[in-house]
Amino acid sequence: MSLRHLIYDSDQGVPRESVLPIIQAVLPQLLDELFKLMDEIGNDELVATLEVLIESFSEHMGPYAQGLCQRLAGCPPLSCC
Repeated sequence: MSLRHLIYDSDQGVPRESVLPIIQAVLPQLLDELFKLMDEIGNDELVATLEVLIESFSEHMGPYAQGLCQRLAGCPPLSCC
């Protein structure tokens, strides 16, 4: 939840530009850890954080799109869902 608030300024309704380059540098690792947490606790707050990441980094999500879709659909990697 804190990560979501760090990235997204809800008062302004936009991502915080000063934080985006820092988060982008660790985006793959961050997505992996977020999915691990989702597997362990399945919290709606984690889904909301994922939503903020996808919206904030939409231009950079191409390489992760297939993996994200598979994880969200509950499919094993490289399967035909």
